[in-house]
Amino acid sequence: LTVPAFRRLTVDGRPQLVSTSSQSARTDDRGRYRFSRLAPGDYVVVVPLTQSTLPTSTYDSLLQAVIADPVKPPEWAYDLLLSGGMQALQGSPARVGDVMWSTSYTATPPPSERGRSTSYRTTYYPSATSLTLASVIAVRSGEERSGIDLQLSLVPTVRVSGTVQGPAGPMANLAVRLQPAIADPTAAGSDVDGATAITRADGAFTFINIPTGQYVVKVLRNSPSETVMRVIRGEIGAGSPTAPATPPTSTAPAMPTLFAEQPLTIGDSHVTGVSIMMREAPKVSGRVEFELKNPTTLSQMQAGLGVMLMPLGGPPAAITLIATDPAMVDADGRFKTVGYAPDRYSIIF
Repeated sequence: LTVPAFRRLTVDGRPQLVSTSSQSARTDDRGRYRFSRLAPGDYVVVVPLTQSTLPTSTYDSLLQAVIADPVKPPEWAYDLLLSGGMQALQGSPARVGDVMWSTSYTATPPPSERGRSTSYRTTYYPSATSLTLASVIAVRSGEERSGIDLQLSLVPTVRVSGTVQGPAGPMANLAVRLQPAIADPTAAGSDVDGATAITRADGAFTFINIPTGQYVVKVLRNSPSETVMRVIRGEIGAGSPTAPATPPTSTAPAMPTLFAEQPLTIGDSHVTGVSIMMREAPKVSGRVEFELKNPTTLSQMQAGLGVMLMPLGGPPAAITLIATDPAMVDADGRFKTVGYAPDRYSIIF
């Protein structure tokens, strides 16, 4: 099992959790773990147990596409990339009915095709099921803390199903993320997913092993970078490291960023008919000004200046390796970004 320690910081008077690779440990065959390079500070320790479902038809199509062309994915797979769906399956998925199911903890009992199932759930130290109830562990310089033990228990689970619609109709091949609700929505959380499900051609999705609790359903399809658009249009190959020097011949507009987010309460019964409507994400525009003793116009500066937004809690799980283009700054210093899902961001220039 991977056990991360999220560092608790306060930014602009609000709590924020941050994680890095040095703040992650693996349990041994006896369940023991150790963080060897923690900087002094306040931490929240958690065992994130996540799971994913993918329609068997989509899984089979991906395998066939990789066999046919291991370099360039099929055009329909770009929605998977742009919504974080390619990272959904973990380890070796198992076929459960008409979906492929996988989990971050291989000792989790496989769900039943019919009837009730059980599963482990994400647990914060000492035994909390939500970030709000987690204990903060203070670590000082040269200090060793022991006895930070967590007990995982099997709990009953239910199925959750619904559909995702967009401005033009059903949204296929998108990652639907189910996250535990955070009591303070203005706080930057750890963004730990409880589960991920991929939509079918008709926009339908199914989670098959979800514990009871308060959740938030999130769907985000990022606007692709120009390089990705050129790959989709067939102007360059998927394996090309950079875009060609010549401008693209196609005038097809880039896909806008679409998002949806809504609360969901899961009790002891299966949940059906969850309806999610995606809409175009808001954009940010403004002007860059420099305070210099000898004013220099932007047109005289190095080309390629751009503006991007970064969530205060760090890159969320839905951000994929397919990054969006920065908002280019014109000669007057004005810019307008692509769409971003509602959140608290810092501006990077």
